Amino acid sequence: MSDARLGRFYSILQTPFDADGAIDSASLLRLLHHRENCGSDGLFLLGVASEAMFLSRAEQEDVVGVVMGELYGRLPVLVAAYAPATAAVIELGRRWTDLGASGVVVLPPYATAPTEDAVVRHYATVTDALDVPVIAQDEPNTSGVAMSAALLARLAREVEGVAAFKVEGQPVTQRLSAVRTLVGDARPLYSAAGTSFVQELERRSSGMMTGYPYPEVIVETLALFLDGDAAGANALWDRLMPLTAMDARPGLMWAVRKEILKRRGLIDHATVRDPAPVIDAATRDEIGQLIDRLELAERYPVN
Repeated sequence: MSDARLGRFYSILQTPFDADGAIDSASLLRLLHHRENCGSDGLFLLGVASEAMFLSRAEQEDVVGVVMGELYGRLPVLVAAYAPATAAVIELGRRWTDLGASGVVVLPPYATAPTEDAVVRHYATVTDALDVPVIAQDEPNTSGVAMSAALLARLAREVEGVAAFKVEGQPVTQRLSAVRTLVGDARPLYSAAGTSFVQELERRSSGMMTGYPYPEVIVETLALFLDGDAAGANALWDRLMPLTAMDARPGLMWAVRKEILKRRGLIDHATVRDPAPVIDAATRDEIGQLIDRLELAERYPVN
């Protein structure tokens, strides 16, 4: 599958909660419309950045149903089918496909520490069972399974149904180079727009799948880079580096992003669910000060 079939930027939707921790569908729709209007090529639901691990199966279905019902097919939507073993992944993938998903994102099997052969069988079985593209996600912090560059290359060779890879093993720039060297141009490789965003592109990342709270910046940075202005892309991303570094603090991604989205008026509450860490009042103040210093409200207003 070529880059033409898969877009450059899939914006991962957060899952907003109200003050009591229930899903806030009104805020979810505001987020959806903002991501659609700011230039995202597609959406990504129930990813790690969506707090998918903290949702029940019924809640996951509610999120997918609300988004699909509102979009009417205007954007392609990838949905994560995270489960510890193959049969459960297939069940989820079929359900998301029935609800309108244009592709599913799949972790390696993590019920036990799998052999490389088991990982290949997992993806082969899943892709055979589903009628939509499957994106293999290398995210060892969540799955506990580190897939080597050689294993990803083997998946590209042996499992035709794997349409692309989401590469998040660290350090991501070196991972991208290692995988791209072995895979060549046979599959798109996506990264997550971390502190090395432009360097990820220079290392031949095909695009981004990220829940970054200023998706307009992702769109703008990508456009500069694709127009041949790497210096301009770096200058823009470097300007936001203090905020990006705060966003990347271990364990605080969910709370930091939701605090920013609340300040932007895109969600009503910054609630995260246990066991996600919360931020203290001083961190909330620091976020507000960063937004003011970087003039983000003026540069990227929300209509």
